[in-house]
Amino acid sequence: MSTISLSNGETGIAMVDERVRETIFLWYSLFNLPHRESVAAVHDYVVTPDYTSCTGDGPGDCWDKQKSIQVITASRPRSPT
Repeated sequence: MSTISLSNGETGIAMVDERVRETIFLWYSLFNLPHRESVAAVHDYVVTPDYTSCTGDGPGDCWDKQKSIQVITASRPRSPT
């Protein structure tokens, strides 16, 4: 079993393959599968507290955690009722 080390300045995380697969599946499932879990809870589990998503170079092209959660919540698949 291999270990992946991710480094963030002074903090670091070591994850084994199975944990990496689980985390990636959980993140991508927000966009592809209906969820009963809170987007904010999954977001907190998967990304760092200082998460920022930048999709371009304009002033509105970078999102903080709250904006990311809003966008994911608005666009995620819904469970059939």
